[in-house]
Amino acid sequence: MASDGQQYFANWQKTIDGIANESLRKKSQKRLDAVRERYGKVEKSLVAAGGKFKPFLSDLGDISAALANDITAGGVKAIKSTVSSANWNYQGVSKAVNDALKEMAKMEGLLSTKAK
Repeated sequence: MASDGQQYFANWQKTIDGIANESLRKKSQKRLDAVRERYGKVEKSLVAAGGKFKPFLSDLGDISAALANDITAGGVKAIKSTVSSANWNYQGVSKAVNDALKEMAKMEGLLSTKAK
């Protein structure tokens, strides 16, 4: 995502640099700068969300491994604390993903045909 974004913005900047009309070039630059800033926020929020997934996925993997051969009352009892940890970690994952989605919606608004 990072390299694709950099390429997109580099191409956009090159196009703006080729605009002869100073007023239009400044307005175009302002739009590019706003979208680039929002893109940075989206990227940052996705990285944060990615970090939240690691402990959650680790817990899920451990639960799966523990139950793979022991689907008994004792096996289920043994994973209780790990399930609690997974549920706790899910809260962080959910919030981080929702934050990233909100940032993407804001960026979408900047790139929409209805953007001002």
